[in-house]
Amino acid sequence: MFGQALNPIIRSDGSPKASTLAGALANVILDPVFIFVFRWGMMGAAVATVLGQILTAALAVWYLYHMKAVRLEGQSFRIHGKLAGKYLPLGICSFLSQISLVMAMAAIQNMTLKYSAIDPIFGQIQYTQIPMAVLGIVMKFFQIVISISVGLAAGCIPVVGYNIGAGRRDRAKSLFIRLLAAEAIVGAAALLIVALYSECRVGEHMSYEDARKFVAPILADYGAEEYFSPEEKNYLDNPDSTEKEQIQFAWQYENLWVMEWALGLTDDLFWPDRICDVPASARLMQNHPTMEALLAAAKLRPRKELLDQADLIYRLHWACVDARVMGMPAPQELEEGVVMERHRALFWLAGCDEMCGWDDVDLST
Repeated sequence: MFGQALNPIIRSDGSPKASTLAGALANVILDPVFIFVFRWGMMGAAVATVLGQILTAALAVWYLYHMKAVRLEGQSFRIHGKLAGKYLPLGICSFLSQISLVMAMAAIQNMTLKYSAIDPIFGQIQYTQIPMAVLGIVMKFFQIVISISVGLAAGCIPVVGYNIGAGRRDRAKSLFIRLLAAEAIVGAAALLIVALYSECRVGEHMSYEDARKFVAPILADYGAEEYFSPEEKNYLDNPDSTEKEQIQFAWQYENLWVMEWALGLTDDLFWPDRICDVPASARLMQNHPTMEALLAAAKLRPRKELLDQADLIYRLHWACVDARVMGMPAPQELEEGVVMERHRALFWLAGCDEMCGWDDVDLST
């Protein structure tokens, strides 16, 4: 935790490699040694990870005394009440988010251990480590999948900090808008391909091979192979997807319409009492058939407008769920499926869930 807390400081001092490479290299080297040479198995992987983190923290402390921009003295470590009152509000949200993630992971691991122990296969002593190993692999893979968005955001941190410190808030705002636009465009391209593929399967009753052949040129034009969320990728790679899954992913057209509105391709974010005009949505994307054309045409709406719409759709979704629980029709002729999909897209766009992955947007009300 200490090493991770110092990483942003080291990056801001102009040494991004120093904050990450040492611990990562130690982990990569020690993993095979502890797992295969010492035959410690999962325990070896855990020990290597902990040692890598300790090395990261130790090097971070050493770097504090060798920074380029500032020189630390004894007084630098004194707590100043006025300063604490200013920086604590900035970090408390991130702290709560991270500690919630830690608690969630602890719960997942405990459930994995509990229920794998009563499984007739994994309850056997020679197989007990497999469920935790699979969980670790899944979590590592998930980190790779979301690395594009995380990398874009993390790469902007030093640039934003520099410009804010220099009083150039206009440049920081411009960068933030471009970052959101880039992520929205990536999301729109992925949604278009998933929705078209689903329509081919469930609407046109194409085979898996024919549907993939149909969307392949579009995927290539947008260079969208790396844009899909884990659930979307699993769905596209599954030749035996069920009709229920195909219908579920065909709803991505509603998310795509929101993305097109957010990118300024349409001004018609109509009252959610009906499904969107699918041919019109497809034509909007056909007018910008490549990633370069889409980037040139996109003009992301202000974040205040995104937040206002996210707030509205959250209230409408609550009203739909409340009416359903009470056995009543949705008010104002709302279409709950459309409302729920807009909830996902708007909350993801506005960053209402700490910029989480697409599959992890909280749709509860």
